[in-house]
Amino acid sequence: MLHAPQTLENVPHNVLCAILRFCDEPTRDRASQVSRGFARAVKEARLIDYGTAALQMGRRTREMLPTATELAERACLRPNRSNILTTMKPLYWGPIEPQSLRAQYEKSALLQRAQKLGVAGMWQVDDGDYIGGGRAPRREGFGILTYAGGKRYEGEWHDDQRSGQGTLTYPNGLQYDGDWQDGWRHGFGVELEPSGKRYDGHWQLNERCGEGTQVYASGRRYQGSWKDDRKSGFGCEMSPGGERYEGQWQRDLRCGPGIKHYTDGASYEGLWRDDKRCGKGSEIDAAGHTYVGDWENNLRHGHGLRTWASGDVYRGAWHHGRQHGFGLLTLGDGTRYQGGWVSNLRHGQGLERRPSGGQYTGDYVKGQRQGHGTNTWGDGSYYEGRWKHGKRQGHGTMIHSDGSRYEGEWTRDVPHGEGKKIWVDGTYDCGTWRDGSLQGAGTRACKDGAVQRGEWVDGVFCVASI
Repeated sequence: MLHAPQTLENVPHNVLCAILRFCDEPTRDRASQVSRGFARAVKEARLIDYGTAALQMGRRTREMLPTATELAERACLRPNRSNILTTMKPLYWGPIEPQSLRAQYEKSALLQRAQKLGVAGMWQVDDGDYIGGGRAPRREGFGILTYAGGKRYEGEWHDDQRSGQGTLTYPNGLQYDGDWQDGWRHGFGVELEPSGKRYDGHWQLNERCGEGTQVYASGRRYQGSWKDDRKSGFGCEMSPGGERYEGQWQRDLRCGPGIKHYTDGASYEGLWRDDKRCGKGSEIDAAGHTYVGDWENNLRHGHGLRTWASGDVYRGAWHHGRQHGFGLLTLGDGTRYQGGWVSNLRHGQGLERRPSGGQYTGDYVKGQRQGHGTNTWGDGSYYEGRWKHGKRQGHGTMIHSDGSRYEGEWTRDVPHGEGKKIWVDGTYDCGTWRDGSLQGAGTRACKDGAVQRGEWVDGVFCVASI
């Protein structure tokens, strides 16, 4: 027979309801015989008995709280001590509305889960409903908090803050599972986003910090160091297509020494700044060409050595990805050019040496001999004069290998205009040249000093007069 203490009538009504809510029917029947207060509480407790989940919860609670009378005695004997019974509000007062049954059931299921872990408190807080350990209003130990906005946290608490292991789930599907400290993500944890992006690694004050791995929805993957929620320090990033970067990062950008391999087989190893090649570095492109030297904004800039697969080699100045300034080019056939460059073209003063022994010294404009220059051929022939578009044009002197020479005007690499051909024996032909031949009126000087005047036809002196 259950006996109530003399003080039982003084037990607050909400405490009685809280006790009986977690008890099964036999216990309620026994309790209703104790006092009128218990009888009224039993009636209200039965009003909120909405199924098997609540009965299972009551049986579990009964194991934790041996008898309703004992709890009532504890509440009356220690009225000034805070506990979940004296602080917890009843879930419902009055008739149960149908739209509330589902929410009530969910709370009971959560409470049952919490009870299995050894906690059985339930109360409301400013940011939602809490079920778990602690004494209201401070949460402690394991608990489940369902926020008003739909977020849910299930895990450990300390000093009313998320601390320890726990899982936070957002309404949009975002989820974090890992370590917490003073309400912050802090330690090791895993974050999953609805898009499929996933981060496994270390956190500090809600930001990725330390070693961690980020996998993106596209399949791209980063593994390395983080700081202030960004890639920072040494790390390796790989794409599904095979592109790979391994090196230093800063604020989510490649910055510092690193090596990148591209899907087409090209690679770059050197310094980076703001996700671009900047500083000293070496490149091998898909065609097999190589470059070692200075970079700026992903372009060859400064001084560098470029080697083509054909065997051509350029060593010199670069400007925004082009040969620009002073440089030395050695072609695969042995030809060497040393001089000025503008936008990958010879420009300014330069010297070209050919494997045949010939060479050119003079002016270049946009890759062609233009201006004043001197050219020597392998057979000893020599030209000094004006050039245009890579050809002798204007006034110039040509000395042939046999010792004869031409002094006069040139057009498109041939004598054209007024000119004189001087032979080795001292004689000379003088007149107007057309496409390399004398045409029209002219003169011829003989060995004895006599000068003949006549007519030139296709280079033949036809009519002579003294």
